[in-house]
Amino acid sequence: MFTFVLSFLVLFCSCTERTVIDGKKFDFKNLIKKENENYNFTFDNETLYFNFNAPLNASDIRGCYRTENEFIALVADEKRGACFDTGRINNSDIHIIQKNQGIKFQYFAVRTKSSLIINFYCSKINEMNVSRDNQIYTVDWQHPQACVDGFHFTIAWIFNLAVIYLIVLICIIEFIGAIFRKACFNKRGIQVFPLYRQWASFFSCIFRGLKILVCPCVSQKNDDYLTFSEMI
Repeated sequence: MFTFVLSFLVLFCSCTERTVIDGKKFDFKNLIKKENENYNFTFDNETLYFNFNAPLNASDIRGCYRTENEFIALVADEKRGACFDTGRINNSDIHIIQKNQGIKFQYFAVRTKSSLIINFYCSKINEMNVSRDNQIYTVDWQHPQACVDGFHFTIAWIFNLAVIYLIVLICIIEFIGAIFRKACFNKRGIQVFPLYRQWASFFSCIFRGLKILVCPCVSQKNDDYLTFSEMI
């Protein structure tokens, strides 16, 4: 039972969180920048900073003193020493590109015509290109994680499946063995289970160990062994 519960927990914890867009599941693991990291690209005297599907980390960007967590893209103009809103996480249009070729993320600024477009294309390669057309910044990104996420046979999944099958097999063997011993030897109660004495000793050992851990100062009596106080 303990092994079954442990294997279930490992299988549960090994699952990756999925993002659902238009009913399709995607795995964006490791694409979202955290803490003080951002994606950036420089055009002449200005630098575009952006994050992927998450608010921008703007506090440490030079010329930007934005503490709000609603920006997904900002442009820092080094010549002016200023920072401009290019897109906000709560002002967006996100949809699947035709034939599941990827996802189009478009984020709009407030009070300006500036916007950020991320064309996230399904591809076997990882390649990013950034372009600018007036105040519209476009990121063309080819990446495997832009593909619709299917089921993956991970090592953790295979291991847990093997453990579960092994447990089921042992239970079937024990059950058949119990029936056979009952029919052939007419034993009753727990004695019908194969190796019941070994199992009883195993759980007894665990119980005694737990008692020692919980109450180390209490003398642990045993019919077969002497306690330390009895040995001196």
